[in-house]
Amino acid sequence: MKIPTKKQICKPFPRNERGVVLALAIMVVGILITLSAGFTLSTFVELRAAQSYRDKTKAFWMASSGIHEFLDNAHYLDRGPQTISFGSSSVVVSKDDSDRSRRVVRAVTQVGVAQQGIEVTFAGPPADLFRNTLTNGSDLTISGLTGRLDVNGKTRIGDAYSKTGLQSVANFVDKKSGQGTASTTLTYPDFNRNGTADEFADFVQYYRNEMITRPPSETVWIQPVNPDDTVIIIPNQQLSKKKLIFIDAPEGKGDVTVIIDANWQPNKNLTIVSTGDITYVQPLQLNSNAKLNLISWKSYNEASYLYSAHNGFTYAHEDVNYFYALSYSYTTGNIVANRDLKFFEALTWQVFDFASPIDRNGNAPPGFKGLISPAAGGYSLTPDSWKEI
Repeated sequence: MKIPTKKQICKPFPRNERGVVLALAIMVVGILITLSAGFTLSTFVELRAAQSYRDKTKAFWMASSGIHEFLDNAHYLDRGPQTISFGSSSVVVSKDDSDRSRRVVRAVTQVGVAQQGIEVTFAGPPADLFRNTLTNGSDLTISGLTGRLDVNGKTRIGDAYSKTGLQSVANFVDKKSGQGTASTTLTYPDFNRNGTADEFADFVQYYRNEMITRPPSETVWIQPVNPDDTVIIIPNQQLSKKKLIFIDAPEGKGDVTVIIDANWQPNKNLTIVSTGDITYVQPLQLNSNAKLNLISWKSYNEASYLYSAHNGFTYAHEDVNYFYALSYSYTTGNIVANRDLKFFEALTWQVFDFASPIDRNGNAPPGFKGLISPAAGGYSLTPDSWKEI
């Protein structure tokens, strides 16, 4: 066997193949450089992203700390914006009360190039009409035979007060007439955003939104097949878990008659809303801590006999009419009529006492969150919205 020599083993590439090898080498080196550059860039981008996330997270929690300074002390911003230092960074906490319907508190900070802020809103104080026992936008009239009316708290009348009839007595602790509709009528916000508030479309949209956002177990949404029919509601034990009942019909239709039976349980807070008239036949007895709130786009009518009691908020976009005969009636809460407030008495004694529509936990009645602030004496201490800015 012939063994190859060293010269034969190390035989160089032919001249025509050397260029190919060089090109392959350059290509391989280029690929390696590209991969290295891509890896380096990717690492740099990820590092910057990690640093940005770290700074944003740090800034968020710093801003959150600023908000909690205010939540822990409602007077924290009474002297203006406050600055809280965290090492080389700081948080500026400020409040804006320019819109009386709400308070806005902001906490803004910057860490590195990351700026982060939190904006929290608190509902504003309720309109003055929610601080009155009786409120109406037009005339308040009393008529009848041998009746007595006692109104504790404030009575605010848009136009004039008059009393007629035989042996009718009316006692008001604090009554003022000629107050004007701006402070004696309830206006629904412009929910359809057409530039005009307090339209029927606003009223309907407001309560449709309430029905959609509330759990179905708390609501009853009635859209009558025949809008001219009167809906009878008996808020008995079967409705004990309901919070809001909405009779949704064309404008002026969907009348409701409400009758409370003896099974209505204590600690209930139910709101009934109608696009038509509401007629309420007062019960012989009702638990004093159970509330029935009644809202009508048209008029509200209440009848009473013997001993009757009602606790809750009553509103009518038009008139509120009371018809009492041979009865002692005790009402606790608020009555608001955008037009006339009328009393007809025959051998009766009616007592009206003020009670704030806000409960001890700062909650408005069902269906009133956007109309009454959760704070009867000022801005709420509980945020109703919280967002990053």
